[in-house]
Amino acid sequence: MAYRVFLEDKAAKQIAKFDAAVRSRVLEALRELEKGFSARLDIKKLKGTKYHYRIRVGDYRILFMLESNKALVYDVSHKASMTSAPLHR
Repeated sequence: MAYRVFLEDKAAKQIAKFDAAVRSRVLEALRELEKGFSARLDIKKLKGTKYHYRIRVGDYRILFMLESNKALVYDVSHKASMTSAPLHR
């Protein structure tokens, strides 16, 4: 199933701050997500949630929520800062 990917302002600002190599890898993962879940993406459902997932891109994590055919990206951060990141509700 294909998804339309939307970035919250916070996520877009986080991506813009990354160096070119990391930004390129993150954007490539989001383009791949538009095609649907694939084996190339390291996607896991977040525990204790119904529609929240994460994609692992090296040391970075992309947090997103699925709503029908839309994927709303609400956080893109280094894994060290994700240990206590609040979920988007």
